[in-house]
Amino acid sequence: DLLYLLSHVFHVPNTPMWTGFNCKIIEDINPKQKVSYLTPINHSPTNIAVVKHTMEQAQKVGEECNQRYVQVTYDLAIAKIAYKIQSTSKPQFNNLFIHLGSFHLMMAFF
Repeated sequence: DLLYLLSHVFHVPNTPMWTGFNCKIIEDINPKQKVSYLTPINHSPTNIAVVKHTMEQAQKVGEECNQRYVQVTYDLAIAKIAYKIQSTSKPQFNNLFIHLGSFHLMMAFF
């Protein structure tokens, strides 16, 4: 932090912004993450079959990535359906961690 601040105070030429600066001075040995999106589903997102399909897709992606557990994020209406499916289909979806998106989580406190 201090080195970055000093580089701006003394107007060191070609000093990148914070993220770029840290990328240049810190060696990251962690593997890069791969982010991808699933194929869009052209049906109502609150349809029980659609929610179950997304849960199955999440498990499939988890298996492909050799992950024992998978996190899925839904809005409140869809999460309620996913929780029902998870509780009635035990142990099929026991490896899914279902949670609310940040907007719906924040709205729970207001």
